[in-house]
Amino acid sequence: MKKVGLVLCLSLAMISFLISGSANAQPVRNPPPMPRVEDELKPYLKTSPLVVVGKVVEINAATSRREDAAQWQVAMVKVSQTLKGDPRQEVLVVFAASNDRTWHDSPKLTVGQESIFILHNFMFTQPNKIRGGIFFSVLTESQVQPMSRLKLVKRLLRSK
Repeated sequence: MKKVGLVLCLSLAMISFLISGSANAQPVRNPPPMPRVEDELKPYLKTSPLVVVGKVVEINAATSRREDAAQWQVAMVKVSQTLKGDPRQEVLVVFAASNDRTWHDSPKLTVGQESIFILHNFMFTQPNKIRGGIFFSVLTESQVQPMSRLKLVKRLLRSK
C-alpha cells in the first residue's frame, strides 16, 4: 500500500511540475501563412503598363559603379508575346545589379533568360550611358516570373 501511495504521490508531483513548466512556456504559434502566388502577382499585374514574354539578349551597364549603389543595368529583351500593353518587338528593362542590402532581393537578369516580365515605367534621375528609348523596370522578384506560370499570369490578366 505504501508503494501505491508513493507512486501516486510521485505521479502527482510529476503532473504538477509539467503543468507549472508549461504555464511559463510560450504558446506554440503557427507561422503566418505564405501569400499565395495569385495574391502576390495581382497588384503588379494591375498597375503594370506592359507584361511580356521574352528572352534577355543583351545586358549593358547604365551607370558606373561610383554613381549609385543600385548599379543599374539595362537588359534588351526580345519579346515573343505581349500579354498586356502595346505590342513591341523588344523592350529595354532596367534592373539593379547590386547585391547590397537594399537591392539584394531584386531580380538579376542574365543573357539567355526566358521569363514573363511584369514591367513598370522607369525614368533615370541621373545621367546614364544608355541614350534614347523608353525604359521599363523590374525591381522585385514578383515582376520576373518563370515560364511555368504563363497560364496563371494569363488567367489573372483576364480576370481583372
